[in-house]
Amino acid sequence: MGRRLLLLLSQNPLDPSGGAARSMDSICRLLARGGYEVEAVGTTATEFPDPRASENTKQMLRGMGISPSQEREEGADVIRFKRDGVRYILVDSGAFLLDRPHAEHGPRFDNIYHARLKALRPEIVLTFGAKPVEQQRHREARRRGAAVVLSIHQHTYYDRRAFETADAVHTW
Repeated sequence: MGRRLLLLLSQNPLDPSGGAARSMDSICRLLARGGYEVEAVGTTATEFPDPRASENTKQMLRGMGISPSQEREEGADVIRFKRDGVRYILVDSGAFLLDRPHAEHGPRFDNIYHARLKALRPEIVLTFGAKPVEQQRHREARRRGAAVVLSIHQHTYYDRRAFETADAVHTW
């Protein structure tokens, strides 16, 4: 069995306007090809509010030749699919902007995240963000033995406390 990595995103890894999420997704797909077992937990939230985010995500996937499944998990509507060796679970977050999934879908998202941490037992959690709710997720991963790699893609991490829950930092 290869190394295990969990990609944790508060947004959609397919978001055409989300360069950070897409970059991290590309890294994970490369690692999956290199032998890592990779899962991704995210949402359908995009950089811009989109009342059809879930449908647009499924349409993008079908355009790539991928058949997504719509399921119910941990009380949430989720989209599941596999791409380039990575298994994805995206919580349907409706038309909310990126800051809203934490408030509106946080408990369901966290339930799915905790279930994936328990089942996959990742050695690495690759993520971005340092809001208090995100740092709590980092602490949970570390309690379960995973190293948290915080990926930095913008200039919003000026307070050193943003790095307190990270074991490593990835920049580009």
